[in-house]
Amino acid sequence: MKHMRSICVLLVVSVLMLAASVTLAKEPETRAITWTGLCTCDNSLEVESVGAFKTKLSIYAGTTCHFDYYASVVVYLETLDEDNDWVTVTAWSDYDFEAAAVSTSYKVSAGTYRLYCIHRSYTNNSYTFPVDTHYTTSTVVVTH
Repeated sequence: MKHMRSICVLLVVSVLMLAASVTLAKEPETRAITWTGLCTCDNSLEVESVGAFKTKLSIYAGTTCHFDYYASVVVYLETLDEDNDWVTVTAWSDYDFEAAAVSTSYKVSAGTYRLYCIHRSYTNNSYTFPVDTHYTTSTVVVTH
């Protein structure tokens, strides 16, 4: 009986210590990214439809800038090869005053795909010296 009481006490203490460590765990810190010209940088890569032999991916990437800045976005659709290297399948780009976006779809076969996007802001429309540059990625696995 004494041995059983010791086990119960040890079990209760262990559970309390575990509960305390879980409740005292801090949330990971998030830092806001501040840019001079860039406002938002986002992208999405989703499976749009599945056919008998091909799948269509829905692709979006966008950049917005603060007032009086020019925006550009370069989007690379990449696939993972046998050596685990990313290989570019195709690319798109857009640039304009204060906002740029690529929205399209692309037919692919089975594999792992990544959207690799380069978002930039510029002070003028020559698009030669970026004020800010930011990279975003999205990954999807297509199976048939």
